[in-house]
Amino acid sequence: SGGEVMAQDMDYITDLMKLLHAKGHSVNIDTCGFVPYENYERVLPYANVFLYDVKAINDEVHKANTGVSNKLILENLAKLGKAGAKIYLRMPLISGLNDSAEDMLKVIDFLRENSVPILQVNLLPYHELGQDKLEKLGKARHDTNFTPPSNEHLNELVQLFKQNGYQNTRIGG
Repeated sequence: SGGEVMAQDMDYITDLMKLLHAKGHSVNIDTCGFVPYENYERVLPYANVFLYDVKAINDEVHKANTGVSNKLILENLAKLGKAGAKIYLRMPLISGLNDSAEDMLKVIDFLRENSVPILQVNLLPYHELGQDKLEKLGKARHDTNFTPPSNEHLNELVQLFKQNGYQNTRIGG
């Protein structure tokens, strides 16, 4: 959609998903989770997979970098898990901000405590691909000082997830 599909006109989205589902097409929803759960309830019967972002497990880090709490996001993730949704967990990682082993263990604990079944974990290293789009739109680049985690650290995090039962963990995706 070019934006958060779950924040769009849900009558339209639900009708579209019903139609695609009836024609045998797979429908995957890429979501940040920051919408009313009722929106998910409407599309759950027609969604094959939810690509669900968790940007930071630490609420203060999440607020400081996105402007909102992660409480609703985590509540929705738990509810989707309880509803039997198929979920790919996607975690954009920024070196020194949200990529510590401690943070990843907190994610794992959250998933376990809430019995969230995860089909795949995607660790997404920070990149600046969107910066070129800003320049093309005549806007200034954002100076964030963000950097991606090293490949060595990403591989350590993959192993951490695998050691904790998430065998289908990968970098990228």
